[in-house]
Amino acid sequence: MSPFYAARLMAERADFSEIQESLAEDTALIIFVRFVDVRRSFLGAEDPIRNQGDATFPSGYLALVARRNTPPRVVELGDADKIDALIDRVTEEITSGPLQIAGFGEEQAIERLVRHSRELSTLLVDPLWSRIKNASKLIIVPDGKIAGLQCALLTIPHSQKFLIDDHVVSYLEHPADLLYFGPGQQNSGIAYVFADPEYDALPAAVEPESGQRRQLNVRRMFAPLPGALREGRQIRQRLEGMGIRVQLKTKHQATAKELLRLEQPRILHVATHGFYLEDATELLDSLPINFQLNESGVQGLWTTERQADPMLRSGIALAGANRSGQGIVSAYELGGLNLQGTDLVVLSACESGLGMTTTGSGILGLRRSLAISGARSSIISLWTVPDAETADLMDRFYRLYGANNRQVSESLRQAMFEMRKVRRDQKGHAHPYYWGAFIVSGDPD
Repeated sequence: MSPFYAARLMAERADFSEIQESLAEDTALIIFVRFVDVRRSFLGAEDPIRNQGDATFPSGYLALVARRNTPPRVVELGDADKIDALIDRVTEEITSGPLQIAGFGEEQAIERLVRHSRELSTLLVDPLWSRIKNASKLIIVPDGKIAGLQCALLTIPHSQKFLIDDHVVSYLEHPADLLYFGPGQQNSGIAYVFADPEYDALPAAVEPESGQRRQLNVRRMFAPLPGALREGRQIRQRLEGMGIRVQLKTKHQATAKELLRLEQPRILHVATHGFYLEDATELLDSLPINFQLNESGVQGLWTTERQADPMLRSGIALAGANRSGQGIVSAYELGGLNLQGTDLVVLSACESGLGMTTTGSGILGLRRSLAISGARSSIISLWTVPDAETADLMDRFYRLYGANNRQVSESLRQAMFEMRKVRRDQKGHAHPYYWGAFIVSGDPD
């Protein structure tokens, strides 16, 4: 079955019509699909069977664009290898922002980024523009490498403006998630803020575990984040100003045990290091050898084979992380949290939105784990952000979150605009590296 036919079948299913009806009039849903077109390979001049399977099947991207009360449209976007290479180039231009600025100056570094983003946007945005240009909100279900792309920094056709300038951009793990954003379950009413963990805390100083955990031992050290404590205190003040009860956990109190024992918090904010291990050898080899699932939960141990699981190669660092795996919480463990009814989770951590990108499954890592755990909305980052800028952005976000009737995506967008203006006022120009790293996944409102 061709990918185009499969996409049309999905669009024609009754449940997809329900998804469309859930969209607001000003919202466009964009579902990206990375595919391998076996059909074209067999029908083409190069028959892989006759060539003993040596031929490579062509791959590509397509997009299904859905609007309320309008038939969905499937659009072919082009060769996947070309698009993936352009995504890598744009991502490199963004994440190497400080080096680009040091080498070329900030104005030229931005011009380079816009030029490469425009080239990519001719493939990802321009073919969809007639369907999305009058939508103020864009909800993106990514696939392949698009899952790690800051789509808000793609550009508008015939312009150097970013999508974020005219649109609120957010992400979903699956389009059916839109059907579950009605009145939610009850939560505890309490916001929990974890900030500035003591990474060098000795195991004896960290509360002992009540049972066995799948502890992740990582070949890296986590440096203190001087702005994290200020961030945590500012957020507590902002949330208390909204009438929300807050528990702030810092230093030795910011432990994995305290985090994993939470049940349906109203808000969870974690200001610490996040990571994704591209190379599984960054996990220590001296891990136990068996594990099994029983009525009391996961018991026992890691195997070397499990190191390949991307949900076990991404996580966050808490108290004691530099001393033992007791201070590391993996994406796998976060997926086991009970966040049903939780309004918002913020992982104010470097690269918390990254993971292994897989065709058909989006991105596997912390972003996926929060969706699994039931959080309504989450805010995560796509690249390492300077500590001071992160604390400033988060303080602005929560101020706007309270003023905007708890609208997550619009509050983050406005906070990013404020950060951009501050840098422009200080430096003359504002590279997105400093203000554009965070995304919203889940319910955009």
